[in-house]
This record gives sequence, C-alpha cells and structure tokens, in this order.
Amino acid sequence: MENGAPESGLLYEDAEMCIGVERKAENEFEMLLGKNEKVEIVTEYDECVEAPVSQGEKIGTVTYYLGEECLKEYQIVATETIYEKDVRWYFTKIVECYVNNKMA
Repeated sequence: MENGAPESGLLYEDAEMCIGVERKAENEFEMLLGKNEKVEIVTEYDECVEAPVSQGEKIGTVTYYLGEECLKEYQIVATETIYEKDVRWYFTKIVECYVNNKMA
C-alpha cells in the first residue's frame, strides 16, 4: 500500500490492505471437465496500490480460462477503506505525539 495511513496511526508504519474476491451466488458455476481439460486461473492486480482506496474499489481480477475461452471473471476488491497519509494526517499525528508527551 503506497502512501496509506496505517490503522495504528504510527508515523513510521505502512498501511496494509485486505482484499477479497467479489463473488455472488448468482455468479457461481460448475463445469464437468474431460480427462485432459484443465482450467487455468489468471490473477491480475496492481503490485502497488496507492492510497486513498475505498472499500469495494476494484484492485484487480481473477479470471478462469478453459483453453482460450474465458469461463468466468471475478473482481478483486478492497475490503476496507485506506486513507492517504497527506499533510493534514501528518500534522494531526505530530500534534498528537506532542500533546501526549506533554501530558505524560
């Protein structure tokens, strides 16, 4: 996750993002394959996702192929919102650190 605000709120940590495959019951499928038939699963996604990212935002795809034929394609989506580490975020965190140190 590039430039994402970590859940911990720590300045030196990077954000981590959970992803999921968007599958709906109506999109489920079953297929009977021959002995020599093989389904290929191709996963495509951005290696480095840049914040901000909204929950449900498309990150990539998972595609099922039988030979050249595309059988099914599912979206890879963010399962949570990740906010950007912008100037406001850094300022807020620095002020929090200063105030917490003064209070201790």
